[in-house]
Amino acid sequence: MSTVDHTDQQRLVHRWQHATEEVIRYLPGFISAAIYRSLDGTKVINYTQWESPEAFDAMRRNPDAAAHLRELAQVGTPAPLVGGGLGSSRQKIGRTRSGRVSHRAGVPDQRDPPRLSGHGHRSPHPRTKRTRLQGA
Repeated sequence: MSTVDHTDQQRLVHRWQHATEEVIRYLPGFISAAIYRSLDGTKVINYTQWESPEAFDAMRRNPDAAAHLRELAQVGTPAPLVGGGLGSSRQKIGRTRSGRVSHRAGVPDQRDPPRLSGHGHRSPHPRTKRTRLQGA
């Protein structure tokens, strides 16, 4: 999470999107990222998922990622929070995007195509060449 002046919130969101698209999503161990902003304009949360704490630490040591993190710190004040998953509430009853009732809300209906919501980013397919960082 970062605290930011309300006039800079959108700029920080765009910088997180850029860092994720250009570098972070191509690093080993990256699973997904979603960027959230507070309604009062003073907070930005970049929720990322990694395969392990070691993968997250390696991202922070990566020179290209570190350069982006320094740029982000110039716009907002970072307050990182690292934690582990405690489970999910996927068993609730809800509706899928297509309107069908599901007893597994949050789990896409097999007939619904996959999609990203908001500013989410997914890791490229495992067989995708990660040429973005080679030679960097």
